[in-house]
Amino acid sequence: MKLTRSTGYALTGLVYIHRNGRTRPVPAKAIAAACRLPLDYLLKVLKLLVRREVLLSVRGSQGGFKLTRKPGEITLWEIVESIEGDGEAGGRRIREPVGLSAPLEQRVREIFGEVTQRRREVLEGYSLEDLLTGGL
Repeated sequence: MKLTRSTGYALTGLVYIHRNGRTRPVPAKAIAAACRLPLDYLLKVLKLLVRREVLLSVRGSQGGFKLTRKPGEITLWEIVESIEGDGEAGGRRIREPVGLSAPLEQRVREIFGEVTQRRREVLEGYSLEDLLTGGL
């Protein structure tokens, strides 16, 4: 399974926010500088997480980003899905071979659907907290 750069930035940013945002919101500029990420790209990623209510965006001179919930309540599936989009979580969509007979094509689609479902089940079984307790 291959994750996109955007998902990597999201995970990096979320870990940084968790570690540094317990008392106040963390500015995107601070995350970008500390993690050596491009600020514009990071902001786009963080906005996707705000839209999916993984993060809260606080405006103003003391503004920044905060987690909306405890890390144990935010699943990896939710994070990846926020960035990759519907049905794409966990990497690029698997493409079925073309030119198959109708029955064979139907079976291939069923199998690929099962792969997607299991990927989701695995990612739903882990949370941001699981990343944080992994010795980072």
